[in-house]
Formats: sequence, structure tokens, C-alpha cells
Amino acid sequence: NSAETRTDTIMVLNVSGSDKKIKLVSFMRDNLVYIDGYSKIVNGQKQTDNKLNVAYELGEQEGQKGAEMVRQVLKDNFDLDIKYYALVDFQTFATAIDTLFPNGVSMNAQFSTIDGEKVTEVEVPDDLNMKDGVVPNQTIKVGQQQMDGRTLLNYARFRKDDEGDFGRTRRQQEVLTAVFQQVKDPTKLFTGSEALGKVFALTSTNVPYSFLLTN
Repeated sequence: NSAETRTDTIMVLNVSGSDKKIKLVSFMRDNLVYIDGYSKIVNGQKQTDNKLNVAYELGEQEGQKGAEMVRQVLKDNFDLDIKYYALVDFQTFATAIDTLFPNGVSMNAQFSTIDGEKVTEVEVPDDLNMKDGVVPNQTIKVGQQQMDGRTLLNYARFRKDDEGDFGRTRRQQEVLTAVFQQVKDPTKLFTGSEALGKVFALTSTNVPYSFLLTN
């Protein structure tokens, strides 16, 4: 359950200016941070002795306040005052992509070397098809292709190449950039507001629906 769940990915999105310019920043899950009530204070100094991805779990244990805890940790450690949040699990992500993009998202799949060797395809864990605790693999080839929600999720989560979590974070940035760009193209988007409404209903968020429609 959620009280045993750590955040797989944390990203902060900034939308500003008259042109609604988007900036997207990833926060590595292994960042060491101060978490109020859980981290030590030594000689009056707050210790950064907890991993960032544990903040959500601790917040959920305090009465399902995971998102609020993450927001507070980002404020305390990075002076970021987060106004809205959206929380999705793996299945919701895949369903949202398939809803918004019935023909898939166009991606140029790229991986680093593996054990120093270049690759033309990679076996990635296929979490949504786990059965009896066993996670099968999915083969993703390097290069341009259309990805459905499940494939896009597996591509964004892979971290077993030589870049590790840094490569994974880069792929996640690429995935969301592609989604943002292609969601604006009416030829690639299923009936806009209807699809957006369905995705909104699946998502745990404090973002007003009117904000999505106007932004």
C-alpha cells in the first residue's frame, strides 16, 4: 500500500510568462535531504540524512499526506514553493498515455552503452505484466518508433545501462518533453477535452481542471 511506497520519480514543472514557457527539473531520488521530524539535528545543524524518495512514504504513514510531505521537503531543502501536485502510479501513467495518444507517442529511443558495449536493443523490465512476483522483460530497439503507454513507462524507468540513474532521468525528461510537444498537435491527439477529462479523473492531484483547460 501507499505507506510502503517510495516515489520512483520526482519532477518539478514551472509554467510562467505570457508565453507559458515550460521548465522541467528532475530531482534524483538518491538526493540526501533534511526531513522535518525524521532527520537528526546536530549542534543546531539540520542533517541531510534521508533519501528524497522516502519523503512520500513517511508522509503516507502520517495519515496519507505523502504529496504534502514531498512538497514540504522541497521547500525546506531547495526553497521551492510548490503550488500544485499530480501523482500517478505506473498503471495510471500507461493508461493516460494510451488515452491521449491512441497511436502511441513518437520517440527516438536511446540507451547508453552496457558494460562498455554499444547496443541496438535492450531488454527492459515489464512491470505491468508482473505475475506471481516475476517481472518479464520487453525488448525495446534503439531508434525512432511509436510507443504505447506500457512501452513508454518501461523505457522511462530503465536504468541498467552504463549511465544508471542519470540515463534514466534523461529518458524521463525526453519522454515528458515528447508528450508535451505532441499533445499540442491536434493530428496526434484524441478528442482533446474528453481525453484530458478521463486522464484528470485517474490522477491524484490538487490541480483545478480549469487550470488544465486554460493552460
